[in-house]
Amino acid sequence: MKRVFLIYNPISGKATFKSDIDHFVYRMQNNGFTVTLHRLSKNEDVSKILGKINKKEFKMIVAAGGDGTINSVVDGIIYHALDIPLGILPVGTSNDFASFLNIHGGLDSYIDIIIRMDTKRVDIGSINGRSFVNVVSIGKLSSIAHKTNYLVKNNLGKLGYYINVLGQNPVFEFFGVRLIADNKIYEEDAMLVLVLNSKGAGGFKNLAPDAQINDKKFDVIVIKNCSFIDKLNLFIKILRGEHRNDDCILYLQTDRLYIECSDEVETDVDGE
Repeated sequence: MKRVFLIYNPISGKATFKSDIDHFVYRMQNNGFTVTLHRLSKNEDVSKILGKINKKEFKMIVAAGGDGTINSVVDGIIYHALDIPLGILPVGTSNDFASFLNIHGGLDSYIDIIIRMDTKRVDIGSINGRSFVNVVSIGKLSSIAHKTNYLVKNNLGKLGYYINVLGQNPVFEFFGVRLIADNKIYEEDAMLVLVLNSKGAGGFKNLAPDAQINDKKFDVIVIKNCSFIDKLNLFIKILRGEHRNDDCILYLQTDRLYIECSDEVETDVDGE
């Protein structure tokens, strides 16, 4: 029997996966797998959990949760040099990374992919020694995921994020940022800086329309200082995926990026 190590976040998304665990185990066992599972507690160090497993015993690690959970598991896999495939059960709110990988269709579809061991090599980013799979964001807007109560997120989903954005003027504060990429220097007053590995983040599907998961490049988006009306128009364009050439946007691609901010600014790595 092939062994699978499942790590799941019980409060991800609508917090329903804990009711689906038996079905997951049933499907896996019927297809020649045995499942060892670990339930994540609040602020638990995933890297320590993965550091204790015997990598020779497991055929696959499976992460059930949102983008933040996936990030924590990937970070632990890389830190401990575990040459083990990662299966994803995208049961979070936005599931941007899984969406970009075309992992969709519901629980049984996710399980089918895992059973087939249908793997794909993807790029992984690194910031200050920490890995990320989807996005690094800089600016007060990046705190929306943390400040949106998990009960609101579970019941309103992505709409909860949008309501929080529109309801909090302080998130539109600007900061000075200096970026260096490919021997070019960019200096802007920015509201938000996004460094993306895929096309979307926070439920916005086309933030970086040219992004590829295996092109060895980051897609960088800087939302510049602009008027309140321009902000509202830009927000609508972002929802439609029509923002790339907007005057309020700096867009570039690079494989290495240095970022320096004039002030202490909130940051977010894959929703954490």
